[in-house]
Amino acid sequence: MRYLSRIIMAAICLIALGGIASAGWNEPSVRVSVDKRGALIGDKITYVIEVNSPKGVQVELPKFKNGKAGDFEIKDSGATQEKKFFGGTRYKNWYALAAYEPGKYKTPAAAVRFRSAKTDDWKAKGLNQIEVTIDSVLPKGKTISDIKDIKPPIQPFSINYWLVGSILAALAVAWSAVTSYIRYKNRLPPRSPYEIAVAELEEAKVMLNASSDIKEYYVKVSDSIRRYIENVFKLRAPEMTTQEFLGSLQAAGQLPAEYKGLLKEFMEACDLVKFAKYLPVKKEAESVLVTARNFIDGTKGFLEEKVKEKR
Repeated sequence: MRYLSRIIMAAICLIALGGIASAGWNEPSVRVSVDKRGALIGDKITYVIEVNSPKGVQVELPKFKNGKAGDFEIKDSGATQEKKFFGGTRYKNWYALAAYEPGKYKTPAAAVRFRSAKTDDWKAKGLNQIEVTIDSVLPKGKTISDIKDIKPPIQPFSINYWLVGSILAALAVAWSAVTSYIRYKNRLPPRSPYEIAVAELEEAKVMLNASSDIKEYYVKVSDSIRRYIENVFKLRAPEMTTQEFLGSLQAAGQLPAEYKGLLKEFMEACDLVKFAKYLPVKKEAESVLVTARNFIDGTKGFLEEKVKEKR
């Protein structure tokens, strides 16, 4: 009888334990923690939510919105899941939290939701709140007295437009004066008819050495001498024939006889190539260039005297 009673008591205990197990097997365990309970303004505090879920239980961890977890700002976060050896899953979410005002704070009031795979009803377990103290970076009891408030933004109406306009006008006048002075210093004196003729004959020499069109070369040499004399005596007769040009020159002022004959011979030689299609050899072409240079070198002083007399 005594053994029978013991057997009955043992059976009752087993039934009770089975009932408890059957009633609570599907509820996950929830744990929250922080790595420190005190920090300075802006320091990060690691907040961890850890859930151990049995097999066949679906779990949803809390979701924080807008980068906030209660009164804290979320600076970083991460999540892991790990399958357990005897079945079930371990969930671990961590958050790097920070606060920017000194005082007492509590970790967020949130809940973990869960349900059995056999039902559609969700249950929830609230998270324990942990108190955290945020201290100022300044020593306790010390006040700040040397920090000045920022100045307000400059309003458009506070700008002195007369002053700005005067400065801009002064800068414009100074710029104009500087550029005018530079132009004046760099200004080259006008070239004389002699200098112009020498430069044009040098260009003709380049044409001859480059084996350019012989007719263009003769036109270049002839026109340079024409312009040289026209610039000195102020003749305006670009369409004149050689004879008309020489006659006009005779009326403007008498050249020495040797230069008059030299000029006539030179211009007639040019006309042969320009109008009679005569093809001179290179030595003849070189001779014409030498004659033209001798003419302007020899008459330079004479023509300058004529110009002075006219003035």
